[in-house]
Amino acid sequence: IRAAYRKGMGDWLEHQGIDILAIQEVRAETDDVVRLLGDGWHVVHDAATAKGRAGVALASRDDGGPREPEIHRVALGDDDFDSAGRWLEADFKIGDRIVTVVSTYVHSGEVDTPKQVEKYKFLDAMAERLPKLAEHNPLSLIVGDLNVGHRTLDIKNWKGNVKRAG
Repeated sequence: IRAAYRKGMGDWLEHQGIDILAIQEVRAETDDVVRLLGDGWHVVHDAATAKGRAGVALASRDDGGPREPEIHRVALGDDDFDSAGRWLEADFKIGDRIVTVVSTYVHSGEVDTPKQVEKYKFLDAMAERLPKLAEHNPLSLIVGDLNVGHRTLDIKNWKGNVKRAG
């Protein structure tokens, strides 16, 4: 987020009329996110276990000031599974409805390595969570860096990435 702000994210964001902002690969402390976004934003941030890595955040505001989520959750999968900095869901009251927003950052993976094993574990945990999320709230939105491409159109350099994960 610090690099994005150096490149003009603050000015861009100021003119977008965004009520809820989902950020992935935050790579900063919560204090940094709050300072960069400034007044008028309520920030919920889940930092990665490894400092300076991953991290997801949801920042929210409305015309009356920051819109604080009703509740937020960060755990995904079994207790022994480290999803820190990769999954953040929050329930926001919008009008007379609750909308659940998820900011997620899926591992990039690398074929035949422990990174790919971790990615599959994360995707399995997501697959288990999604039906529960739909039961919790049919008005749920999942956004993020999913690192999954199903078609050549989904991949910038598809020819060079045919046998690669990420």
